[in-house]
Amino acid sequence: ERTTETRIYTSITFLGADGLAFWYSAAKGVEGPVYGSNDQWIGLGVFFDSFDNDNKHNNPYIMAMTNDGSRNFDHQNDGSTQQLAGCLRDFRNKPFPVKAKIEYFKNTLTVLFHNGMSNNDKDFEMCIRAENVVLPKQGYFGVSAATGGLADDHDVLRYVSNSVNSSKSQQKSFNWRIPTILTPCIHKCHSCNNAQWRCFEKIYH
Repeated sequence: ERTTETRIYTSITFLGADGLAFWYSAAKGVEGPVYGSNDQWIGLGVFFDSFDNDNKHNNPYIMAMTNDGSRNFDHQNDGSTQQLAGCLRDFRNKPFPVKAKIEYFKNTLTVLFHNGMSNNDKDFEMCIRAENVVLPKQGYFGVSAATGGLADDHDVLRYVSNSVNSSKSQQKSFNWRIPTILTPCIHKCHSCNNAQWRCFEKIYH
């Protein structure tokens, strides 16, 4: 289970771009076109998309997508045809940090979302639940973000991974259940355009 605290905000315009991504991938991410990281990854991306590329008025949007290394992210449709699941939630310019809990257990992916309108740690709601999700046995956790013609500040304040095992015998069955902490990525762009950042940490069995 990964718990994240983020702030995505702008002081210049109502619109923002492009978004923030949380990754679990077989290889370490490099700079690229998918929220600051490379396309055709192998693994999972959870995307906080803040720009409405397809003009369907369905952003900001949170979605999950898996990739086997063969697919290019569909930017024109905001990945809507490729997602496992998602939810329409406004995560920008909130008084408190927005939080997400990302859990993967027994091939089921769950994402809980805290909208940042209070400092109550219990105010999470279901955003994504997808079953039969198969991911690499080992890989990298990562975070990346990007802006385009419009700009947001993307600050990751906290990123923690915890075990979701019910017994010690289960702990060795999948590497995500090894507790780890990813050093927070604090990116202060302040309205600069076309900026990207990313950080990844390897997770082992």
